[in-house]
Amino acid sequence: QSRSLLRIRLKVRFLPGGLKLKQTQKFGFVFKNVIFAEDVLGRRKKLELRPVSSTRREDVEMVMPHHLNTLGTLFGGWLLVWFDLACAKTARIHSGLACATVVFDAIEFYEPVFAGELIIIQSQINRVWKTSCEIGVKVFALASGANERRFVTSTYLTFVALDENLKPIPMRKVFPETEEEKNCFEEADIRRKARKERKKPM
Repeated sequence: QSRSLLRIRLKVRFLPGGLKLKQTQKFGFVFKNVIFAEDVLGRRKKLELRPVSSTRREDVEMVMPHHLNTLGTLFGGWLLVWFDLACAKTARIHSGLACATVVFDAIEFYEPVFAGELIIIQSQINRVWKTSCEIGVKVFALASGANERRFVTSTYLTFVALDENLKPIPMRKVFPETEEEKNCFEEADIRRKARKERKKPM
């Protein structure tokens, strides 16, 4: 399998960078998760694609007494640190590059978390643009002896890949497979445009 080429018909709507494939019987080739395709001028392009599912990760933290606020519940700042680190690892593992946080979307906390509970952080890359990516994160709490996780919060973070000079550098792309992943993939572009609108001066 590792030495063989798998012939597949590529779907244009999920190709990054606006690449147009010939509308003929042309096929792309997948070899070790790299797609090779021809553009409209017949030039061969190397598109490094990985499925969204390959970026999915889960991190676990334990709430200790020094993580609590004056009310005896988890201080929200610790939670921000934990899922920022979790998402940074997700971006780094996928891209193989140093990645920096650019944007935190709005965050709301729905449940208090107490000492001794576990914080479970699920993250995945929803979409990659040229040098940046959006990572979706969900946070759950699990009490000692409990069988069900409590949903605490969710949000989106944007990361940018950087070279040794701290300049943005292209990042490996992802492609969705399931309907849920495809929806997140499309919605990520909408969220990105909204972020850019918010950055415009009033």
